[in-house]
Amino acid sequence: MFLVAVARPRYDHHAKKMWDGKVGVRPFIRAALALRSSKNRPKGTPVTVPVTIDPKVYFDAVVNKVVSAILSKFPGCRDRGYVSIQQDNASPHKCVTTELLHAQGCDASRYESALTHLHERLGEEAHMEAMVNSLDRLLEPVRGKYRD
Repeated sequence: MFLVAVARPRYDHHAKKMWDGKVGVRPFIRAALALRSSKNRPKGTPVTVPVTIDPKVYFDAVVNKVVSAILSKFPGCRDRGYVSIQQDNASPHKCVTTELLHAQGCDASRYESALTHLHERLGEEAHMEAMVNSLDRLLEPVRGKYRD
């Protein structure tokens, strides 16, 4: 699972160039030791495993990764004093409430000028183009698609 934050491309008046709208892509993975051996690896080999997305993990990712990335990359964001976030209504997303985002310096109520759209389609598309059989091999095509 990937958390991708993008915005509409726009002109950055301070840098005098176009900003591409890419805020960041964050994979939800962790390193663990293999519990069983297989024909590909022995037991105890370090492997990459996905992290279960629960409200606590999602809230931590949005507040600590996405909001800070938006504040550092989005043109003119600090001048306005707020960040608008648009997200779908999946159950882990419900933990990110307007009150909690206000405490972090965000404004989640302004959907008409939505800054960020969170989705995982980028990971799905990269997986379809490149044949991968492990999570480690999936990371590079997704990051490559994000850079394109």
